[in-house]
Amino acid sequence: MDISSIIDGIQPASFKLSEQDALFSLFNHPLVHFYQNTRKTKDFMPTGILRQSLVTTLREFPILLGHVQEADGRLDSVVVNKDSINVPEFTESQSSTRYSDLLSAQFNWRVWPDRVASTGAMVTPSNGGKVKLLSVHLTRLADNSGVILFCNIPHFIVDGFGYYEFLNKWACVCKEQRSNHTDSEADNQYNDNTNANDDDNGNYGALKVTGSKQTRYVFDRETVYESLQFTHRQCLPMPAAKAIIETDSIVSRLLASLSFGNRLRIASIGMHLNHGLANWFWISTESIDLLLKLVTDDDACHLSRDEISTYALVAALVDTAFVRAQKLMASRSGPIVRAASFAGRIASKLLCGGRANDEHVLINMVHTRRYLQPLDAGYYFGNPVIIHPVLMPLKRAADKDARGSFVRLARAISKEMCGIDGPAVRGFVDMVCANPSAHARLAVFASAAPSTLTVVDERSYGMDRVDFGDGGPAWVSGISPHMPNMVALFQQPAPMHAGVAIYASFEPGLARLIASDPFFSVFSKSFAT
Repeated sequence: MDISSIIDGIQPASFKLSEQDALFSLFNHPLVHFYQNTRKTKDFMPTGILRQSLVTTLREFPILLGHVQEADGRLDSVVVNKDSINVPEFTESQSSTRYSDLLSAQFNWRVWPDRVASTGAMVTPSNGGKVKLLSVHLTRLADNSGVILFCNIPHFIVDGFGYYEFLNKWACVCKEQRSNHTDSEADNQYNDNTNANDDDNGNYGALKVTGSKQTRYVFDRETVYESLQFTHRQCLPMPAAKAIIETDSIVSRLLASLSFGNRLRIASIGMHLNHGLANWFWISTESIDLLLKLVTDDDACHLSRDEISTYALVAALVDTAFVRAQKLMASRSGPIVRAASFAGRIASKLLCGGRANDEHVLINMVHTRRYLQPLDAGYYFGNPVIIHPVLMPLKRAADKDARGSFVRLARAISKEMCGIDGPAVRGFVDMVCANPSAHARLAVFASAAPSTLTVVDERSYGMDRVDFGDGGPAWVSGISPHMPNMVALFQQPAPMHAGVAIYASFEPGLARLIASDPFFSVFSKSFAT
């Protein structure tokens, strides 16, 4: 991608990364957006203006143009130098697939065109060892029926809110430039800020943005750390997170001693050996109301209805079915598989601390932007995400009484999530900063635990509002394959807004057992699987 038009304005900078960023250093944000050409316009999402508006937008996000630097084997900073730009990837392809084909298949991954995604779920360095901090791929559908937009930013750069802040900023600039270009054509003259050397391929020059929202972006992690100053009570991390982050082991020390590049390579190998296949489930508003009634009607529940969130209900429902499916799959395995599993648990106890062998672990990814003090400097483009595990004895989590397991888990999640506030967030950040190898300890714990599910709520990102001038996306999806045993709650565009869409990546074979679980299937339905 040609970014020569903005190079002169790029200032040398070094953006220090934090230990909190390192927790997510292996993972990407590989999201796919499906746009339908509903008005049958000839210039539907034109490539030239999409490309040029992206270049214009990057002026405000210089961190995406830098190279990752290491120090003592860990992520240290992103360094931006106009003489050595980490040029974002921007590619395009033409497909014979029509938008109607995708729609009729409910956007099933099996009918996606080839190579929609230009990156995978895990951060992968190039042959030269470099990591792209922004990758975009456009897939133009047959008969100009639509466009698939794939965009990826590594998770250690920004969280989901920041990801969509960037996409929406790009979309806003694109609409502005399209409007300016149309006005220029109508007047048969170009704006003074337009590059007169537009080529025949639609590569329009930079146009002045006059009406876009002006936002100053903050990339300094220390600024945000300082904003988490609380004095009204002691800042302590949650006990379950503390047990994971502060548990040392031989394997975590070895992993922490490796370079960032080598850790990425090991993670990539692990992904090939143990990956997840994506599935979609749908839980209606009516089903959520029924699940809430199950919890509040339980005699042991001392929480009000307002303290039991939709997130807790959905996470508990999926997790209950997940643990039961794992137990059922294990009971059907042969003696060799059972022996290998037993040997793995023994090795885990010896090498990894092994506490997780007796517990089921539900890792809640918690967004903490609401706890940040107002930043006078502007919008924080970073990673204010913490992990909040909920631990439950494995035997109890896999109880035959699915209803009882669900109610207990929903109560536990609600209680734990209600306990998160500003001081708790600061306590978590302090703990991670005091343990530079926290990223390795978390990775080892999650790998060693026989039953771990990660859940994140992405409904507030504003996925459906990314409008480049032809309307927002009709569907947004993660990719397949993805990391195993990961669940994300999506707020899809209409007509599926009256409920929760669940993107779930499970180990092969588990999804079928989960979908057929007698308790789970009462409240949900699968689609696009």
